[in-house]
This record gives sequence, structure tokens and C-alpha cells, in this order.
Amino acid sequence: MPLLWFAFGLLGAIWILWHSQKNGYDFRSSLRWAMGTFFMPAIAIPLYFWLQSTVAGNRGSKNSRQEPRDITSDMVQSCRHCGKYYGGSPARCPHCKENLLD
Repeated sequence: MPLLWFAFGLLGAIWILWHSQKNGYDFRSSLRWAMGTFFMPAIAIPLYFWLQSTVAGNRGSKNSRQEPRDITSDMVQSCRHCGKYYGGSPARCPHCKENLLD
């Protein structure tokens, strides 16, 4: 039984080291996770997976840190002066050159 526990800890540590490196952890953090997994696999492995699911859930909010995208650039609107359609959000109509901001 102790040999099985040792093998489980060693294989888990190797996998955690590889997986955490792949997910962007620096080497020191990956090594800490691997050492924790080797010495306490029953605690470290579930904790690692729980933290990974938490981080993966927060990755969706990572888009909020990026530059905001102008959603009006994909919209097509009609000019209230000439009735022709244009894309984006220009200050003047590309067809009749009337001011669209007032």
C-alpha cells in the first residue's frame, strides 16, 4: 500500500508539473504544486482541480480587460436625411454628407 501511495504521488506530481506549466504557471509555482501533490496527493490534487475550475470560470471575464470593441461598427443604419444605409458610426452621412450627431 505505501508503494502504491508513493507511485500515485509521484505520477500526480509529474502530471501537475506538466499541466500547470501548460496553463501558464511559472516554474516555481508549478514546482510547489508538484511538491504538494507528491507529499499530500489526496489534498493537493482536488485543490488543484478546484482552483483550475475557478480560474477557468474567471477566464470568461478576461475579455473585460481587453479593449472595448465598437459594436456599432457592425451595425447598418439608415440616414435620417437621405434614407440610405451606412455602416459604423460616422459623424457625417457618407452619401449626403449631412451631420448625424445632432
